[in-house]
Amino acid sequence: MKNNLYKFSLLSLSLIFLFACSPKLNNSVSETGQHETAVIEIKVQGEDQKESNKEVQFDPGMDLLSVMHDNYTIQAKEGLVEGIDGLMANQGQNKGRYWKLIINDQMSQKGAKEIIVKDNDRIVWDLTDDWDF
Repeated sequence: MKNNLYKFSLLSLSLIFLFACSPKLNNSVSETGQHETAVIEIKVQGEDQKESNKEVQFDPGMDLLSVMHDNYTIQAKEGLVEGIDGLMANQGQNKGRYWKLIINDQMSQKGAKEIIVKDNDRIVWDLTDDWDF
């Protein structure tokens, strides 16, 4: 009986030591600080709105709409961006103007919710009535 108690105590202490000394596994991106960076520019009719231009950090795999919500005041309806920091499409002095989305010098054919932002992306939102590129 004494022998069994000794073995049980030794096994218990060994397990406690094993778990106490093992490194904590952490696959969480945000806790490890592995953020990616992109530059977002806001324009009206091609003119920079410098106070709204930002270099933003985000977690890998985030969609553009989520990144925008984290960094700007966004008005969106059914995934369509209607306003950024108070600049509203098709209202007031911007009547007939809509948000043109350009990513890495290419006009986007997708909505912001469908676009996964990548490290070093250059994103331009231009409130415009000129759809030439």
